[in-house]
Amino acid sequence: MKAACVDEHGNFKACPFRIFRQEHFPITIGTGGSYTEQFYPCMGEECAAFHVGVCLRLVPGLKEVE
Repeated sequence: MKAACVDEHGNFKACPFRIFRQEHFPITIGTGGSYTEQFYPCMGEECAAFHVGVCLRLVPGLKEVE
């Protein structure tokens, strides 16, 4: 099994290690705030963990699944 960061359409998948977190402050006092988290897309060959079409950060997790 390969840990490729490109899907079947040629688009980069979201990287589980690159997360954007945004805090939304409450409008009124006492209501509490919230957070929104989004994954950045995989950087592909520009990432230090990407080598020969495989994400090296995901390989240990894939070996556990197999």
